[in-house]
Parts: sequence; C-alpha cells; structure tokens
Amino acid sequence: MSPHDRSARQGINPTVVAPPRPVGRWETALTHLAVQHRVGAVAIGTAVAVVAALGIAATSIALATGWSSEVSRTHVLLLATFIPMAVAPPLFGSAFAVVRSLDRTRAALRTAAETDPLTNVLNRRGFFERFDGDCPPDACVHMIDLDDFKVLNDTHGHDLGDRVLIDVARWLEARLGDDVVVGRLGGDEFACISTTFDDTLANARHGFEVDGVGYSISIGTTRTSWNEGLSEALMRADSALYRTKRSASAPQHQHQQR
Repeated sequence: MSPHDRSARQGINPTVVAPPRPVGRWETALTHLAVQHRVGAVAIGTAVAVVAALGIAATSIALATGWSSEVSRTHVLLLATFIPMAVAPPLFGSAFAVVRSLDRTRAALRTAAETDPLTNVLNRRGFFERFDGDCPPDACVHMIDLDDFKVLNDTHGHDLGDRVLIDVARWLEARLGDDVVVGRLGGDEFACISTTFDDTLANARHGFEVDGVGYSISIGTTRTSWNEGLSEALMRADSALYRTKRSASAPQHQHQQR
C-alpha cells in the first residue's frame, strides 16, 4: 500500500518534506574520493618540489665546486637546466592524470548517488538537491502515485511492477517535454516540475496497459509562487493528489499501450 493509500485510510493528509542528508555507501565513497582528490593535489605539489629541487641541487653543485675547468661548470649548468626539463613533463602529466581521473570518478559517483537505478530518473535526494530547496517561479509541480500498486505487485509479480515504474517515468518525461525534471521520491511515488502546464494531465487519473495488465496513476498539480520552497509546493501538490485519489469525479484518461 502506498503512503497515500495508508494516509487515506487513516484520514490523514500526507505531507512531503525534504529528506535528511543521507550517510550511506555513496556518501562514504564520495568522502573517500575527496581524500584521494587531495592526495592528487599533493602529488602535483610534490612534482613541482622535485623538479625545483633537482634544478637547485644541480645549480648549487655548479656554483660551489672549485672546478677550474669552465667546461665542467658549463656541463653542470646544462644538466641543471635539462634534467628538470626532462623530468617535469612525465611528473606533471602523471599528477594531472590522477586528478582528472579522480574528477571523472567523483562526477560518476555523484550521478549514481542522485539517480534512481531502476527508472534512471532523479532519486529523492537528487530531486531536492537539483533545486536546492527552492522552486522556479510559476512552474507546475505534479505529485504522481500509482493506484493500488501493492495489489499489482502481489498479483502479477515484482518484475511487472518494475516495468510499470519504468513505464511511468518514461511517460512523464515524454509527456512534459525537455524542460521537465522527474524524480522518484520513493516506492511508487513520483514528482515532476515543469514550466509547461497540461490541463489534461493535471489533477486527473490516467490509465495504461502493459502486457495485457491494466494499471492507473493519480496526479495532483499546483503552480508555484515567488520565493516558495520546494517542500511547500510539493505539500500543496500532495494535497491535490490526495483529493484526486478520493474524488469519484476526477477526470480519467485512458492511454494506449506503449
């Protein structure tokens, strides 16, 4: 049973709040990566120090020795110039390669930490961090919930349930256009923010079919106001979703199998 179904049963209007900062395997991996990033910076500094030390050492030898041969001094000075030039490129190249690799790995870990692995849309954390707690002005905020999703899972299996979740995420992205941000907040609950208002989408039920099995989603929609926080807008959309699920007169639209 979804959070909305449980709340409806108990007569409680569900609320949406920003998630606490998680400390899990992704957070630990990013912390370790930050340490490695600092190690890479130290490696660059060490490379600079080594090259400088080689130059200083060779120059000091040339100046401190009492060699009478001008040729010998010239040789040492040449070595003082060319040894650092020969050593510097591979040292700096290796150090910068380490830092670039760490940057790419960190970006990949960040993406993985903010993406739902099943539907490939933002997860709860990524959705809230995308907007940094604030909503874009005059945007449409949709809360989406699958109706009786637990019954579908119990009756037809979790494989079909997973396909339905993926199907809903893809439909939302395609229906609302390129400017939409879709997030799976947990379980069978999604949220969308878009600058496009679709009156046939808002505050309605939508029916679909996959492999001959029918299912439906309910949507609650609100418009954002200036300087409104994301949690406040989602709470109003959640209230609209609650009304859609409870209302027998809510618009219903049937869509062909995709």
